Amino acid sequence: MKENYRVIKLKSGEELIAEVSTSVDGKVTLLKPMVFKTIVVADPTGMPKEGIVLKNWLAFGNQTETTIPEDFIATTLEPTKDVVSYYISEKDKNSNLYEKIAMFIVTGKQIG
Repeated sequence: MKENYRVIKLKSGEELIAEVSTSVDGKVTLLKPMVFKTIVVADPTGMPKEGIVLKNWLAFGNQTETTIPEDFIATTLEPTKDVVSYYISEKDKNSNLYEKIAMFIVTGKQIG
């Protein structure tokens, strides 16, 4: 089955990327949603440069998917190949991180 990755612009102003799994009864289910965040860092010459990072939108919960009302969404876009590649690499990093944190909490032993 082909993944349905979408950039989702919410009415709140947040911009997400996620795999959209279902849309039923006016609600949309998002798998591993991540929010785009703009950061400013100094380049080697000290000049500020803007960059974009992805952060887990569900970072403080145990879920990897969530359902939101369709009327929270302003629009959706098909992401570029580069954005999809970045999303896939970041969501996998976050998954591994959460697994390591959960294992540390349960066993008290660090992994990797």
